[in-house]
Amino acid sequence: METTNNLVALSLILPAYNEEAALQSVAEGIIKALHGVSLSFEIIIVNDGSTDKTGICVEQLASHDERIKVIHHTKNKGY
Repeated sequence: METTNNLVALSLILPAYNEEAALQSVAEGIIKALHGVSLSFEIIIVNDGSTDKTGICVEQLASHDERIKVIHHTKNKGY
């Protein structure tokens, strides 16, 4: 990914609470939609104290794409 001075042009923040079933398709859809856009981007997924496997899912996504960053909350904080 080429960036100017390592700056990210667009940051998308996705709050996630018990979203293990939808996260992969949402992240893939965003990446596909932005693929043709000539700007750098990152996706920040905030695992907001999920009680399902959301935390594992977001870590797997981040391990496969350096544009995906993860923040984990130990308990749900809401929006």
